[in-house]
Amino acid sequence: VGAMVVHPNRDCFAYCEKGQGAVVRVCDMQGRTTKRIEGAAQIDVDTMSFTADGSALLTVAGLPDFKVTIWDWQKDAEPFEDMQLVSGTAPAKLKEGSFNPVNPDQMCFLGVDNTLYVCNVVAGTAGPELGFEKFSPPSEGVTFVSFSWTAGGLLYCTTSDGCLWLGDPQTAAPVGESVVISAEGALCHVIATNRHLVCWCSDGVLVWLGLESLSEGYRVKVPLQRGDRIVSVCLGDSSVFAGSHDGSIFQVRLLQEIPDGNYRDEEEEPSPVTLKDADVLIGEVQSDSHHRLFRVALSHRGPVNGISPLPALGCFASAGSDGVLMLWDTVSGATMAAQRCSRSLTGCASHPTKPFVCIGDTSGVVSLLDVGTPARIRARATFKLFSGPVSVVSFSHDGMLAAVGSAGSPHLYFLHVDSSGGCTVVGFTELPESGVTHLGWTARTSVVAAGQHRLLFEVKGVPHERPEDSDGLELKGTAVACVRAQGAVRGLATSGAGVSCAVQGERKTLVLSKGAWREVQKGDALDGVAAAQVVSEHADHDKVPGCLAASVDGDSVGSCGSDGLVVLRTGAGMSQCLKRRCFSVWEEGAAVVAVQASGQNVAVFAGGTGGALQVLCAGDMAAMKGAQSAEPAGSVAKTLVDLLGEQVEEEIQRTFAETQLLSDLEMQNALNAARKNATREQLRGLKATLDALLEHNENAPEIERIPREEIVLDRELRDSIIKDGDQRVLATQTKIRRDNTVKDLMAKRIKELAWDSMSVHGAKLLSFTTAQTVHNFPIRVPTEQEKLAIEKVRAMRRIEISMTKAQKKELGMSNSLIELAVADTAAGGDAAARVAEAAEGVLQGETAEDPDEVWIRNQDDPCLYHRFEVSTRERKTSQIIMLEDCITRAKQSFNTLFDDFMKRKVVVLGKIEEKNLRIVEIQEELGSNEELFDARLNDEEQPDRVLIVEDSDVKVEKWVSKEEIRRRQEEEEAAKKKGEGEDAADRALMGMMGGTLAGESKVNKLNETLEKPAHLTPGEGEELTEEQAKELKEWEAQKKALEAEQETYRKALEGENKKLRAEILEECKKFDDGMQELVDARLKTDYNVYEQELYKIKLIQAVAQEEDDIAASIALKKSLTEMDERREGAARAVDEFSSEVSEAERQLEGLKTDSANNEKHFKKEVVDPASAGSKDVAEMLLRTYRRRGDLRELPPALSDEVMQRAEELLEEAVQHDGLVAEAQAAAQAVRGELERLTWTLKQMDDSIHAAEEELQELETRMMSAGSDLDLTLMLKQGQVEVEQAAVATDFSDAEIVEKGVIHANNSLITTSGKEKVAILFEIKDFRKGIHVLQWENSRLDLEEEELLQRTKDLQLLRVTKGLQSIIKGSDEGKTAHENSSLEKLVSYQTKVHGQRVKEKAKSVEGLTAQARVAGRENAELDEDIFALESAVVERQRLCELQGTAAQQGEGRAKKSEESKMRMMVTHRKLLDLAKAQTREIELMREELVRLRARTFPSFAQLSQASLPDTII
Repeated sequence: VGAMVVHPNRDCFAYCEKGQGAVVRVCDMQGRTTKRIEGAAQIDVDTMSFTADGSALLTVAGLPDFKVTIWDWQKDAEPFEDMQLVSGTAPAKLKEGSFNPVNPDQMCFLGVDNTLYVCNVVAGTAGPELGFEKFSPPSEGVTFVSFSWTAGGLLYCTTSDGCLWLGDPQTAAPVGESVVISAEGALCHVIATNRHLVCWCSDGVLVWLGLESLSEGYRVKVPLQRGDRIVSVCLGDSSVFAGSHDGSIFQVRLLQEIPDGNYRDEEEEPSPVTLKDADVLIGEVQSDSHHRLFRVALSHRGPVNGISPLPALGCFASAGSDGVLMLWDTVSGATMAAQRCSRSLTGCASHPTKPFVCIGDTSGVVSLLDVGTPARIRARATFKLFSGPVSVVSFSHDGMLAAVGSAGSPHLYFLHVDSSGGCTVVGFTELPESGVTHLGWTARTSVVAAGQHRLLFEVKGVPHERPEDSDGLELKGTAVACVRAQGAVRGLATSGAGVSCAVQGERKTLVLSKGAWREVQKGDALDGVAAAQVVSEHADHDKVPGCLAASVDGDSVGSCGSDGLVVLRTGAGMSQCLKRRCFSVWEEGAAVVAVQASGQNVAVFAGGTGGALQVLCAGDMAAMKGAQSAEPAGSVAKTLVDLLGEQVEEEIQRTFAETQLLSDLEMQNALNAARKNATREQLRGLKATLDALLEHNENAPEIERIPREEIVLDRELRDSIIKDGDQRVLATQTKIRRDNTVKDLMAKRIKELAWDSMSVHGAKLLSFTTAQTVHNFPIRVPTEQEKLAIEKVRAMRRIEISMTKAQKKELGMSNSLIELAVADTAAGGDAAARVAEAAEGVLQGETAEDPDEVWIRNQDDPCLYHRFEVSTRERKTSQIIMLEDCITRAKQSFNTLFDDFMKRKVVVLGKIEEKNLRIVEIQEELGSNEELFDARLNDEEQPDRVLIVEDSDVKVEKWVSKEEIRRRQEEEEAAKKKGEGEDAADRALMGMMGGTLAGESKVNKLNETLEKPAHLTPGEGEELTEEQAKELKEWEAQKKALEAEQETYRKALEGENKKLRAEILEECKKFDDGMQELVDARLKTDYNVYEQELYKIKLIQAVAQEEDDIAASIALKKSLTEMDERREGAARAVDEFSSEVSEAERQLEGLKTDSANNEKHFKKEVVDPASAGSKDVAEMLLRTYRRRGDLRELPPALSDEVMQRAEELLEEAVQHDGLVAEAQAAAQAVRGELERLTWTLKQMDDSIHAAEEELQELETRMMSAGSDLDLTLMLKQGQVEVEQAAVATDFSDAEIVEKGVIHANNSLITTSGKEKVAILFEIKDFRKGIHVLQWENSRLDLEEEELLQRTKDLQLLRVTKGLQSIIKGSDEGKTAHENSSLEKLVSYQTKVHGQRVKEKAKSVEGLTAQARVAGRENAELDEDIFALESAVVERQRLCELQGTAAQQGEGRAKKSEESKMRMMVTHRKLLDLAKAQTREIELMREELVRLRARTFPSFAQLSQASLPDTII
C-alpha cells in the first residue's frame, strides 16, 4: 500500500497499492470496495487526502509523472477522466499533502526535499489549473519538517531548528514570531486539533499548545533508548499513539482535559512524573496526574535474520539485525521476552525438545541460550568460531548436534549439546568450497550444506565428541559427498521427499534425489562433479525463492522470497500447496521462514526485511501450542548474562580455533623451553667470541688492524640496508621539497592577498605602564578602477558645483541651503553651529557670504553633496564613492598621527636604553642584580615582524649535517682570529698594566682593600716599637678613611640608580599621558568613520531598494497585462456561455411546454372518454400516465382502440421525458460551467484589483523614497532619553526635541526648585530656633545641677592647713617666684627660635638660587635634547629613504659596524682611563716623596690583571 486516507465522516477509507497502473480503491469500514478509480498514477500514489466535507479526493503520484489530481470520487462516470475536477504536475516529488478546511481550492504540500508548497486552483485558458508556489523558509539553512491545517483555515508548520511558525498561504512565507518547541536539535512535527496544536519531536517530546494563545499547556517526554527516536504519531479521542524507530508503539492515555495555555487557578497542575519501568516489555512506563504512558507493542527494527519455533515452550523465537532476540506467543502474538545483544544477530535455531536457542552474530560468536524462563534468559555457552559473521545455525533432529556455518569460511563447525544442557565444540569439517549459507539435516549425524556457489555438500559421520587422537579441531573421520545444482543455491531444506533447494535464476523449488552424490576428498578437483537429479519441481513463486525450511518430520516444506509470498507444501510428494502473500514486494518481501508440524496441524513462521513477522497455520493453532506455557518477561533485558549471573563478554578478540592454537603453542613453548635456553647460551658464547675478536682487532697494530666497516658478517644484508636507507632518504628529500614548494606557493599567494594588497598594515601602540592600547587603521591599496571612478566622480561634481555657482550669479542668490544648515544645527557639532551663524548673518544682512560656500568649506570633502540633495540614484551612487574616499582619507590622517607617536616611543625607548646601560654599570659596581625596566617594541607594534621567522619560533630541533657543523666551526675560528687582531690594544694594556694604570681602585672602588703590612703584625712574645705603633695608627686611620670614602661612593651610586629608575618611570608616564591625545583622536576618527559608513550603508540600501522596486514594478505591470488579457478571455467565455445557457433554458422550457400539451392530448383522447364511464377509472388513468406506469395493470374498462392509443401516448410521454431529462442535464451543466466561469472571472478581478493596489502602493513608496532621506544625528549619551536596548535601540517612535524647549523646562524646574529650597530654609531656621531654645533650657538645667553639686562639695569639704593658708593668702610669694622663672624661660626660647628662623631663611635663599641655576641648566639641556632628538629623527628618515640597497647590504655591514663600534668604545675607554690615571700618577708621585722621607723601604703592590672589556 502506497497511501491510505480515512474519510472525515469515518464511514469509508481510500487506499492505493503500488504497482503498474496504480488503482485507487474506496472501501467501507468492512473492507468492501465501493468505488474504483484508475489513472491516478503510473506506478504509485505517494499521498492522498479528502476535503473537509469529503466531497473530493486528492491523489499525488510519485515517479515518474508527479501527477496531482482532484477527483469527484462520488461521481459514477466512465471513462475515469470525467471524474477529474482538476489535474496538474507537481514541481517535485511530494510526500504529504492536504486541503485547506475552509477553502477546498487551496492545498499545502511537503516535498521529499523538505520544501513546502502552497497550491491553488486557478482559472486557466483551457479550464481550471493548479498553481504551485514555493514557501520561503524563515532563515537560511532551515528547512520545513511538517505542516497542519486548523479547522479555521490557519496553516502551521515546523522547521528543522525545532520551531513552530504560522504560515501565510497568500504570501507563501512564515509570519509573526516562532514558538520554540525543541532547542536540542530534534525534528519537530505538528498536528492540529479543535483546541490544541500537538507537537511531537523525534526525541520523544509531546507538547500541547493552545490554538489561540500558542502557549504551552502540557508536555510529555517518552523515555527512549539511546539512539532511538519517534518516527510517527497519530491522535485518538483521548489517547496519543507514537511509534519509535526501535519498533515500539507507545500509548499516551490522557486522564484530564489539557488546558489551551497556562494553567488557571481552578485547574490542577500535573504532579511529578513517576517512572515505573522505562524498559517494560508491554505495560505502563510512566504516569502523572494528567497522563499514563504504556508500551503496547514491540517489534524488530530492520530485517529479521532468523526465526525458529520453540515446541518446548509453545512459542517461537526471532532474531533481528537490531541485535534483539524476541520470544512470541504462537497464538496471541504477544511478546514474551526481548533480549538485547551487543551485536547484530544473523541467525537463530531452536532445540527440538528443550527450551534452548542457538544464535549467531556478525562478529562470528555463537551462543546457546536457555529461554526456559523468559524473564531470565541465560547464556549456557558462548564461542567465537569465525572472524566474520555467522551465516546459518541449525540443530539436528534429536538436538544432540548443532551445525554452524559462515559465508566467508570453508569450515563447518559442530557443537554437541548433552542432556543436561552442556555445550562443547566438537570440531569442524573443511569443505572443498568456501562459504556456508544454508544447512539441512538428513540424519542424526549427516547434514547438507550449501553456499552462494552451485555445489551441495553432505557431511556424514559427525561424532558427538571430539576424537581423542585428533591433533586439532578438524574432524578427520567425517565423509563429504558432493553434487552440483543447476545454479547458485538461494535456499535449502531437507525433507522426506529429498533435498529441496532454490537456485539463482529459477522461480521454482527443485526437489533433488539423494542418489548420485559423489564422495570427495580434500584437494580433489570439483569440475567433474555430476549434476543433481531433479525428482520434482514446484513453480510457486513470482520470483526466486529466498529461503526454504522443513519441519522436523520432513513432511512439510515452507518457502518465501522477495515476492512477498509464503508457500507451504505438504502431503505425499509435496503435492498439496498453500500460499499467501504476506509481505510487500516493495519492501523486498520475506527474508526467513520456519515450519512446525504437529499431527495434521502445520504452522509456518515468516519474517520480513522490514521487521514484520507472520504466523500462518493450516489447522488448529491452539492444538499446536499444547499445554506448555511460560510466564512472559516484564522488561526488556539489556545485557546478556551467563548461568552465574555475570555479564557475557561483549568483545571476544580471538576465535575458538585461535584460542586452542595459542593454548597448544603455549604448551609447545613450555616443552621447548630447555632447548631455547641452550640455544641462547650458544648465541651468548658466539657473541662473546665475536666481541673478543673485535677488541683484539682494535688493540692490534695499525698494519694488522682491519677497518671496522670491512668486518661484515653479511655483506648482502649490509648493502641492502644501505640501499634501502638511501632510497628512503631520497624519497624523504623529494617529499620535503614538494611540501616546501607547496607551502612557499601558498605563502606567496597569501602574502599577495593579505599583505601586498595593503598600503597600511595593522599595528597596535602599547603604553608602558598601563593597559591602554591604540590600533591604527589598515588600509587596502585601491585598484585602478577605483581610482578612475573617484577621479571621474570628483571631476563631474566640480563641474556641477561650478555650474551651480554660475546659475546663482545669473539668477540670484538661492537660500535653499540656509534652512538646511539651520536644520542641521539640531544635530549638534561645531561645523553645524558655524553654518547656522553664517546663515543667520545672511538673513540679517550682516554678511553676503554664501551659506552653500560656508557648508562646503566646513566639510571633509568639498565635493560631497548635501544630504538633502542626495535624491536621485546617480547622486546616491556618486555620494557612495566619495564617502568611501572620505573614510580612507580620515583613516590616513589618523595613521599619520599614529606614526608620529610610534616615532616618539622609539625615541623614548632609546633614552630608556641609555639609562639601563648606566644602571647595569652601577649594578656591576654595587654587586647587585636588580631587574631592569624591560622596554622594547612589541611584535604587534612592528607589523613587518609577521613576515620574519626567528630561530626561537621554530620549536622543532633543527637537523644539522656534518658539513654544516664543519662550516660553522671554521667560521668561529676565523672570527676568533680576527677578534684577536682587533683587540691588540686591549691585550697590550692587560699585559703591561693589568688593564689599568691605577689598579682596580678606579674601576671598582668598592672592592678596594687596604692590606695590613706584615711588619705591623708582631710575632709571638714580641712587641711593637714606637715607630711601628705610630705607623699602625696611621694605617688604621687610612683604613677608616677608605671605608668612609667607599660608603660615600656606594650611597652616591645608589642615589644615581634610584634617580635613573625614577627618570625612566617619568619618561614612561610622560609618554603614557601623551597617548591620551592619540586615544581621543582615535575615538574622534571612529565617530567620523562610523557615521560615514552608516550613511554609506543607508545609501546602498536605498539604491538596492530602488532597484528592487523597479524590478517589482516591471513584474507587476507585466503580470497586470497578462491578467487583463486572461480576464478579457474569461469575460468572452462568460458571454458565450450566457448565450448557451439562455438557449438551453429556452429549449428546456419548450420541452416542458410540449410535455404539458402531451398530457392535454392524453386527457382529451383517453381520460375524457373514460370519465364518461367511470370517474375513478379516469383518475387512475391520469395518475398512471403521470407516473408513467403500466396501463395493463389497470382494470379493463377501456376499449382496445382507446387502450392502444393510451399506450402510444404513454410511450411518447416516456420518450419525451428522456428528452426533458437530457435537456435539464445539459442546462444544469452549462449553468454549472457558467457559475465556474463567473467565479473564475470574479477571482481574476480580485487578483487584478490586488495587483493594482500593490502596484499603487509600490509607486507611492517609490515616489516618497525620493524625498524620504536618512539623516544621522550625533547626540550626547545623556541627551538620549530612549531606553537603550542590548544590541540595537529602536528609535522608530522617538522624537527629537529642540534644546530651547529643554532649557525652558529646565529653567522652570530650577525656579520652582529654588522657591522650594527657600521655603525649606525658612522651615529649617524656624526649627533651628526651636532646637536652640530646647538646648538653652537643657544647658541651664545642667548648670543648675552642677552648681547644686558644687555647693554640696564645698559643704562637705575638709579644711586642711594648706587649704587654710591658700584661703588666707600666705603662699603668694612662692607663686610669684615660679611665675618669674617661667617668663625668663619663655623669653629665651623666643630669642633662640628667632635666630634659627633667620638661619633657615638664609638656607632657603641659597637653595632657591641653586634651584634657579639648575633650572637654567635644565632648560639648556632640554634644548640640547630636543635638537638631538630632531637630529635622530632626521637621520632615521634618511635611513628609511636610502631604499632597498641599504636593506640588502644591512646584513653585510652589520659585522663591520659592530667592529667599528667596539673600536670606538675601546678608544673612548682608553682616553677616560688615561685622563683619570694622569691624576693618579701625580698623587702617587707626592706619596712617593713622602715615603722616601721615611727610614723603611716601600714595596709596590701588583694588582691582579683584568680584561679591559670588563671596565665600564
